[in-house]
Amino acid sequence: MMEIVIGLQLGYVARLKQTWARVSKADAALFAELSEFTSTDGNYAEYRAQLQRAQPPILPYVALFLRDLVFIEDGNPLYVHDTAVNLGKLSKLAPIFNTFIQVRQNPYRFTEIPALQAYLHNITLPSEKLLRACSLSCETKDNLCL
Repeated sequence: MMEIVIGLQLGYVARLKQTWARVSKADAALFAELSEFTSTDGNYAEYRAQLQRAQPPILPYVALFLRDLVFIEDGNPLYVHDTAVNLGKLSKLAPIFNTFIQVRQNPYRFTEIPALQAYLHNITLPSEKLLRACSLSCETKDNLCL
């Protein structure tokens, strides 16, 4: 879900003012709610708060956890004073790993759909140039593509 909302917020889509005006009020309200939920404000504060309240099973946004791990790893030495283990670093890592352990203890039970898996493994992402061209062809000042 996070990636879908982020995709809809890309400049190539967000700039389509006439197209967005045709979205129903209910759908626009839902999108606004999802945008708030996935907002980067306060280091994803709303998402993190919702994640803490969520009941298993949970499928977290792994990219955010990986970002946190890199930030902790790069910003904190493993040893302080050349010999003592940096317990502060380890105490920052622990909640992240605990979340992963909890998620794995209550997994989703997905039914495999081989055709969908094959499609997703072989999908080709459009280039920035193509995205821009599609956006401009759909909606310019004189043209609405709907």
